[in-house]
This record gives sequence, structure tokens and C-alpha cells, in this order.
Amino acid sequence: MKPNPSRNVPMRGWLVGRDAFGVSCAAPRSSNRRAGGGTTIWRWLDFCSLFLGLALCSLAESPAIDFIHVSDTHLMDLRGAHPRLVEARKHYAPATDAFRQFLTHQLRTLRPRPSFVIHTGDVVDAFGFEAAGSGSVRSQVEMARRLLSRSPVPLFVALGNHDLQLYRPGELALAVADQSVAGLARARWIRAFDCFQDGTYYAFQHRVGARIYQFVVLDNGYRGAGQRGLAAGGSTAWLAAEQLHWLAQLMAACKDHIVVVALHIPLGEDDGSRPVRDTLAKCPGVALVLAGHIHSEALEPIRIGGRQVLQVRSGAFALSPSNWRRIRLSDRHIELFEVGNPGRVIRTLELAPAGTGVVKAQGH
Repeated sequence: MKPNPSRNVPMRGWLVGRDAFGVSCAAPRSSNRRAGGGTTIWRWLDFCSLFLGLALCSLAESPAIDFIHVSDTHLMDLRGAHPRLVEARKHYAPATDAFRQFLTHQLRTLRPRPSFVIHTGDVVDAFGFEAAGSGSVRSQVEMARRLLSRSPVPLFVALGNHDLQLYRPGELALAVADQSVAGLARARWIRAFDCFQDGTYYAFQHRVGARIYQFVVLDNGYRGAGQRGLAAGGSTAWLAAEQLHWLAQLMAACKDHIVVVALHIPLGEDDGSRPVRDTLAKCPGVALVLAGHIHSEALEPIRIGGRQVLQVRSGAFALSPSNWRRIRLSDRHIELFEVGNPGRVIRTLELAPAGTGVVKAQGH
């Protein structure tokens, strides 16, 4: 089934008003009281004062929601895998327990509570591993589903190249990636995760005040072009023609929205990125691109149409459990926090007035 661009995915944990920033808003109650029949009147006036104070507080701050960006967790269960593959890939093994701890402890205690998590791919180290005997170990997607189901908030996933490949022991290398299983892998991901119920590329929306944020999750994990285009500054991943067609229709329909794109392999100047950037340019409200794959953090401007758009990488969680980032959305701006430090804003993107869907300026 093809994704429906207009589908709204319900969310939990909306944060509205000043309380979204952990600040309690209330007008002080009057200490004056009159004896007798005036007591009821004064209590009524106190109630009105409290209501007015709360209303003024809600106007003082823009509504906001938070979400978490994480990538490249490389979860794995190497039991039964060929010994050479275990030797080649075991360096990422500690990340599985670390991400379980992140979901069950750190994410649950984070305040304000994020509304959702966006994972930009390489959820697992491989869809499967060739076995020590015959056959292969293909339980990685189900293992990831069990672990990610511990998340206290909705989790949205973009598939990465590792999520669509099988590792085999090679003659010259300990592990050789085989993406001929990509179709089978996608089918397994669709069955296992609710976010893929309409396919491995999809969209959902959030309203923040008067602003509508359109999230677009793309599937660019298939690297069928090999190494071509790497010298041009990209990592060469290709979107199928039907995905580009869907994306073009979605961009034409959301010209008044702020668009946040999530995909695994970052957009560059390579042949695979160019048609994606050209299609995104059809919407003037593309404000942010979230990516992974390279395993390092960065805030890098990329050109989409005639504008510069910020592409955000938050590092590989498999390399460090502090590699995740808080992002805050309001109807006035987007705040990007330091990787691993949810209390420090390092970049603010100011937005044009609601309804125009254009990023006006980048702040500090």
C-alpha cells in the first residue's frame, strides 16, 4: 500500500504554553478577605484573577513540543552468526544494552517529556547474518521491535543501508554487505513496526500553535549505485521513481507548512541526492533535514532550490550513548540543542509569520 500524504499520526505528550518549558504560571491569590457575605465575591474575584493570570502566561510564551533525534544504533544479536562475522561486528555489541537503558531510563526521566523520537536509520547492524552452519540468522528486526517497544513515546524510523542488508563472510574482508535481500528486509520491517503501516516512506503532521509541521520520512537506504558519486560530496543512495513521485505530490500540497525531512544517508551534491533536493525545492517551507550514516555530528547548510537549509546529524549512538539531540518546535522558531546536552541550545532557526511556510533567518 502506498503511503497517504495527508495521513495524521496521533501523538502523545503535547506540551503547550509556558508549562512546556517547566515554568508554572499562576496569578497570586489575594490575602484580603471581607467578613460576612463579601467572602463569596472575593473568592470569585480570586478565581477570575487566577484564570486571567493563566491566560496571560499562555500568551507570553509560544506553544512548543520537543522531540529526540537519534541515529545509527546498530542493534544486534550475534548468537548463531558465523564466527568471522562475530569478530568483524562485535565492536557495536554494547550499543544494544545502552539503547535499552536510554529508552527505559533516560528518555522516561527527561523533562519536559519529548513527544516522540525520530530515528534516522541503521537501527540494526544488519537485517541478517550468515550462520555458522547453513542458512542465516534473520531475527534482527524482531529483536529491534522488542527493544524499541520499550520507548515511552512514539518512535518513527527511517531505514538505513544496514537495515536492508545481509552480512556474509568474505574472502578478503571479514564481512561483506549484500543488499539483494532489500525487498525481503523491507517486508519484515513493515510487518514489525507500526510507523511502516503504509510503507517504508511516509509522512505525519504536528500542529504547534498556528503552525503545522509536516514530517517527511524517506527510505534511501538502498545503495544500488555502489561508490559512484562519493567524490561529489554525497553517499549515493537512490530513491525509487515512485517514492520521488509521492514526494513531489506531498511537497505541492504543503506549501503553507514547515517541513522537516528525515532520511538515513545525508543529502549532498551526488547524483542520488540531486533529484531529492530538486523535489524538496517545490515546497518553500522545507526548514530542516535530519540524517545519519556518517557517524559524526554536524549542522551543515545544504542548498535546496535557491535557499540554504540546515542538515542535522547527531552522531552514531553505537559509538557513544550521548549521541542524541533534543529539538524543540514552536510556532516562532526551531531550537537545536547540543548533542547529549538537552539543556543547551546551540542554534535557533527563526520562522516567518505563520502561514507563509518560509524560514526567515538562522539565529545564533
